[in-house]
Amino acid sequence: MSPIAVEPDFTRKYLQSSNNEALVKKIQKAFDRVAWEKDSSCARARATRGVGSVFDLSNAQVAKILGAKVIIVTQGGASASRLTKCR
Repeated sequence: MSPIAVEPDFTRKYLQSSNNEALVKKIQKAFDRVAWEKDSSCARARATRGVGSVFDLSNAQVAKILGAKVIIVTQGGASASRLTKCR
């Protein structure tokens, strides 16, 4: 489950008045809630590497924000990969 619902007009609204800090806080809060008192936690990222980049939150950027180690599991090329973020 994603902590950010990307509705049809989300991109337009974000581009008009971006609030990256609010999105980052939502992601951090959601992951912290799931990871609370756990030895490790994993989050599955979107299938393509560029998803979220229009919001300045690509898979790689989210992994960095969470301070997560990354495991890439792929069946095809890099664009078909699944990124799993663990902390």
